[in-house]
Amino acid sequence: MKIVMSFAIMIACTMCLVVRVAAQEGAQADESKNVIVGVTVGAEFTDNRDGLSTNKNASFNVAVAPSFELRGRPLRWALELIYAPSILWRSNPRDIEDGNPQNDTDLYHNLSTRAEYKVDDRSGVRVGDRFSTTDDPDVQSGGTTVREDLSYIYNQVYVEGDMFVSRSIGFGLTSHNTIKRYLEDVVANTSDEDTTDAALTLMADIGNQMFVLAKGTFSDFENASTNSATERGAQTMTYSLGFKKVFTPSTYGLVEGGIQSAEYDNALLTTDDSLYANLQFVIREQEYRFTGFAGYGIFQPYVRPYSSQKRTFVGINGERTIAEVLTFNVGIQYSNGRYDEVSAGNPAGDDNLFLISARSSYKINRHLAVEVGYQFENWESDLREPFDRNTISVAVKAQL
Repeated sequence: MKIVMSFAIMIACTMCLVVRVAAQEGAQADESKNVIVGVTVGAEFTDNRDGLSTNKNASFNVAVAPSFELRGRPLRWALELIYAPSILWRSNPRDIEDGNPQNDTDLYHNLSTRAEYKVDDRSGVRVGDRFSTTDDPDVQSGGTTVREDLSYIYNQVYVEGDMFVSRSIGFGLTSHNTIKRYLEDVVANTSDEDTTDAALTLMADIGNQMFVLAKGTFSDFENASTNSATERGAQTMTYSLGFKKVFTPSTYGLVEGGIQSAEYDNALLTTDDSLYANLQFVIREQEYRFTGFAGYGIFQPYVRPYSSQKRTFVGINGERTIAEVLTFNVGIQYSNGRYDEVSAGNPAGDDNLFLISARSSYKINRHLAVEVGYQFENWESDLREPFDRNTISVAVKAQL
């Protein structure tokens, strides 16, 4: 606890210094700086802390997160290193009666690195790593442990590249490996996760800014289990053909379609086949951005103990910037996840999500910004308790 308090005092002092300097320097920021120090202080209110249809509990959380960034652009490279620890305080943590009790305060760490090399305007390679860990120890009452240690380590390594071998023929490669490791053995035995995916895309420029795409994707999802009956692992292959049309340098449309095949580690599940579809329309202007998307296919599950879902989704996201200081963002999404029967106790069913979010940010100057957000979730499910949740957030972001 003394360490957490000392860390909180350090963050508070850093925040005061950054906010003071930010307010004084105003618009005199140097965007070419290689070292950037900042801090975000945020508060969040939710009216349904645990995602329940009845017995709802409200919660008010406060987070303080300093950030330290190193950036460089030697020759054709772009390099980035970001470390952002944070402290989260809860006004109404879950207690023993609620089940899975929480701490009043938890400490988190986030570290990310990225390196990008540009061969030319159309070809380049990107590699990076995202690492995070929690300090969420066990909870005891009267000398008895009432919740196991839920601290975990999360790490994702990725490699992405695009290369044109001629004026009209190119290929893209993406590969991601994600691990989640719980520090307590009893939790790790059923909750550790590994995900590995790789995709190879062949691109042909057929003229008039039209590209033909042929893609193959492999995804392997593994979840720790104590016996074969609870295995949730799944391996999915996706084969698709598509077209990408570039209308302007800032606008494009994408249509993909194909087939998928999934095999499961659980011996009770048979091979599953599905159609696959992916549609996107994107506009990226300086003051206006819009994304429309829809799709269908086999995806990782949202609900335990299922191994996969056949998910249909559609959504839009729009963003408008006014005078480079005021930004509005609105997003709407609907998805339906269809789950097949795992066992007699886990029947087939649907899991539906409707989500709407709105966010607004105002730049007081180049160093200081205020952000306000709202989100509404509606889950209707045959597989778990349905619920509605409203979340309101406010944050102040300061940067040297």
